[in-house]
Amino acid sequence: MSQSGLYTVTATNAEGCSALADVTVTVNPLPNVNISGDNSFCQGGNVTLTATGANSYAWSNFSSNASITVNNADTYIVTGTDANGCSSTATKTVSVNPTYNIPLTHSMCEGERL
Repeated sequence: MSQSGLYTVTATNAEGCSALADVTVTVNPLPNVNISGDNSFCQGGNVTLTATGANSYAWSNFSSNASITVNNADTYIVTGTDANGCSSTATKTVSVNPTYNIPLTHSMCEGERL
């Protein structure tokens, strides 16, 4: 059902007897779940992802917190559920940027300039 409104329901039992009832149906919108946080971080670091738009959350890493801190490259999925029990999902792909090694020592000959 996609429309809220008043509907008439007819029920018929096994003996063929029928009854009518008017039923008010409310169709609740799905929550608008979003994930904020950086898309990448440097190797050895981490990033905090925060879900918004619902009352409770279930992440693909089994956390039920609104925010999670991750230190792996992956696609993270969160399902948000609102007060009406309606759910929707959001995804965010996070990548890890490699670090660069800077040499901390340098050899040179006497009289050379750095």
